[in-house]
Amino acid sequence: MEITYPFDDPHTPAAAEILQPFETNAETGLSQAEADNRAKKFGANIFEAQKQKSIWLMFLHQFMSPIVYLLVLGALVSLYFRDYIEAIAIGAWIYPNIFSPVHIIFLELIMWLTCSIIYENEPMEKNTMVQKPRPLTASFFNWKELTGSIVQGLM
Repeated sequence: MEITYPFDDPHTPAAAEILQPFETNAETGLSQAEADNRAKKFGANIFEAQKQKSIWLMFLHQFMSPIVYLLVLGALVSLYFRDYIEAIAIGAWIYPNIFSPVHIIFLELIMWLTCSIIYENEPMEKNTMVQKPRPLTASFFNWKELTGSIVQGLM
């Protein structure tokens, strides 16, 4: 059995073309003997759950970003040149005009976008692969997800 990965455009060929390299039948599947042979040859078809990272490790991992390093470097350079207001603005976002209406709108846009991006890129939860998939009829955005995103954006 020779299978080349990845398939070129796996959504375009007919089912028979997809099944042919796997040497299987769409109606009957594999025989028990063939399934046992493949399990011996390729190993069991299981997903091993990974240990969940601690919340503190995930928190610290948020600071391991080139952008954070650049901000810290910018604050340090500002401190070196005794530009304390700029260093504070970079390091703590304290700036006299930051609460003007335009800045509030701008910060809200950044915060909502950032919360959404971070939420979508969070590491996978433990045992995600053993959970049932969501139904195909379910909407991608449901009220629970939308409410959680809004609450996160407001915080």
